[in-house]
Amino acid sequence: MVEDTISRAASDMTKQKGYDFTAGFLCQQLAAAVAMLPKTKQKQFEAAFRSVVGQNVKVKVKNLMSGEEVEIDWDQKGGPCDPSTERFWSM
Repeated sequence: MVEDTISRAASDMTKQKGYDFTAGFLCQQLAAAVAMLPKTKQKQFEAAFRSVVGQNVKVKVKNLMSGEEVEIDWDQKGGPCDPSTERFWSM
Protein backbone atom coordinates (compact mmCIF):
# COMPACT_ATOMS: atom_id res chain seq x y z
CA MET A 1 0.00 0.00 0.00
CA VAL A 2 2.69 2.48 0.98
CA GLU A 3 4.83 1.54 -2.01
CA ASP A 4 1.86 2.09 -4.34
CA THR A 5 1.24 5.56 -2.92
CA ILE A 6 4.90 6.51 -3.24
CA SER A 7 5.14 5.09 -6.72
CA ARG A 8 2.04 6.90 -7.96
CA ALA A 9 3.06 10.24 -6.47
CA ALA A 10 6.64 10.09 -7.71
CA SER A 11 5.48 9.02 -11.14
CA ASP A 12 2.94 11.86 -11.41
CA MET A 13 5.45 14.41 -10.14
CA THR A 14 8.20 13.56 -12.58
CA LYS A 15 6.39 12.35 -15.71
CA GLN A 16 5.01 15.82 -16.34
CA LYS A 17 8.57 17.05 -16.65
CA GLY A 18 9.82 14.10 -18.70
CA TYR A 19 11.90 12.44 -15.99
CA ASP A 20 10.65 8.84 -16.29
CA PHE A 21 13.99 7.30 -15.28
CA THR A 22 14.23 9.55 -12.24
CA ALA A 23 10.71 8.54 -11.19
CA GLY A 24 11.63 4.85 -11.25
CA PHE A 25 14.81 5.38 -9.26
CA LEU A 26 13.03 7.58 -6.74
CA CYS A 27 10.31 4.96 -6.26
CA GLN A 28 12.87 2.23 -5.61
CA GLN A 29 14.78 4.30 -3.09
CA LEU A 30 11.70 5.43 -1.18
CA ALA A 31 10.20 1.93 -1.15
CA ALA A 32 13.45 0.49 0.24
CA ALA A 33 13.59 3.15 2.95
CA VAL A 34 9.95 2.66 3.95
CA ALA A 35 10.36 -1.14 4.00
CA MET A 36 12.92 -0.73 6.79
CA LEU A 37 10.39 1.06 9.01
CA PRO A 38 8.12 -0.82 11.45
CA LYS A 39 4.57 -1.38 10.12
CA THR A 40 3.07 1.28 12.41
CA LYS A 41 5.57 3.85 11.23
CA GLN A 42 4.86 2.92 7.60
CA LYS A 43 1.20 3.87 8.03
CA GLN A 44 2.16 7.17 9.67
CA PHE A 45 4.60 7.88 6.86
CA GLU A 46 1.95 7.15 4.24
CA ALA A 47 -0.54 9.51 5.90
CA ALA A 48 2.03 12.30 6.13
CA PHE A 49 3.20 11.66 2.57
CA ARG A 50 -0.35 11.83 1.20
CA SER A 51 -0.98 15.05 3.10
CA VAL A 52 2.15 16.84 1.94
CA VAL A 53 2.14 15.61 -1.66
CA GLY A 54 -1.61 16.06 -2.05
CA GLN A 55 -1.30 19.73 -1.16
CA ASN A 56 1.66 20.45 -3.43
CA VAL A 57 1.41 18.28 -6.54
CA LYS A 58 -1.10 19.05 -9.26
CA VAL A 59 -1.82 17.03 -12.39
CA LYS A 60 -3.49 18.19 -15.58
CA VAL A 61 -6.64 16.45 -16.78
CA LYS A 62 -8.97 17.22 -19.67
CA ASN A 63 -12.41 18.44 -18.64
CA LEU A 64 -15.01 16.27 -20.38
CA MET A 65 -17.54 19.06 -20.91
CA SER A 66 -15.38 21.99 -21.97
CA GLY A 67 -12.41 20.07 -23.42
CA GLU A 68 -10.00 22.36 -21.57
CA GLU A 69 -7.16 21.13 -19.39
CA VAL A 70 -7.59 21.77 -15.68
CA GLU A 71 -5.29 21.16 -12.72
CA ILE A 72 -6.37 19.00 -9.80
CA ASP A 73 -4.60 17.47 -6.80
CA TRP A 74 -2.73 14.28 -7.76
CA ASP A 75 -4.68 12.13 -5.33
CA GLN A 76 -8.04 13.22 -6.76
CA LYS A 77 -7.26 11.91 -10.25
CA GLY A 78 -9.86 9.30 -11.18
CA GLY A 79 -11.97 10.06 -8.12
CA PRO A 80 -15.31 11.80 -7.71
CA CYS A 81 -13.70 15.27 -7.92
CA ASP A 82 -12.03 14.62 -11.28
CA PRO A 83 -13.81 16.53 -14.11
CA SER A 84 -12.25 14.22 -16.70
CA THR A 85 -14.46 11.31 -15.58
CA GLU A 86 -18.10 10.60 -16.37
CA ARG A 87 -18.65 9.93 -12.67
CA PHE A 88 -18.00 13.62 -11.92
CA TRP A 89 -20.65 14.79 -14.37
CA SER A 90 -23.28 12.16 -13.52
CA MET A 91 -23.58 13.00 -9.83
